[in-house]
Amino acid sequence: MLVRPIGPRAINWEQIDEKNKSAKESKLKELNDAKAVTYEVAWPVEGGKIVPTKYNYQQLNDLFTSIMSAKAKLVADRGKVDQPEKDAQDKLSEYVKEQLPGLAARDLQTLAGSMEKLDIKLRQVKREPVRRIDQ
Repeated sequence: MLVRPIGPRAINWEQIDEKNKSAKESKLKELNDAKAVTYEVAWPVEGGKIVPTKYNYQQLNDLFTSIMSAKAKLVADRGKVDQPEKDAQDKLSEYVKEQLPGLAARDLQTLAGSMEKLDIKLRQVKREPVRRIDQ
């Protein structure tokens, strides 16, 4: 059996010989039986309470799909809300770059951080005198 995770879900593959009709039918029946099972899920509701709710396969699948589409919509909405702030920050950065020559604020912060970590120590090194040999 091969298992391939996809996000929060996993897809299981099991290779069945096409000629073996009984194995194919039994796996199909097993799949349909699994889809018919009702699962009890502890589901949060308004007010912070958790209520046990029963779902079948199709309801769980629909619920998962609706949650994922709602999440995608919220992410898109957040991008639209954040866009003016990003545009303003880009304009400010461009203005600062054009109007203020020299290092940018981030460059100055990096330089200041490097200077704080700089360790200057005087060390004495003993050197042997150089001997000259005249020829």
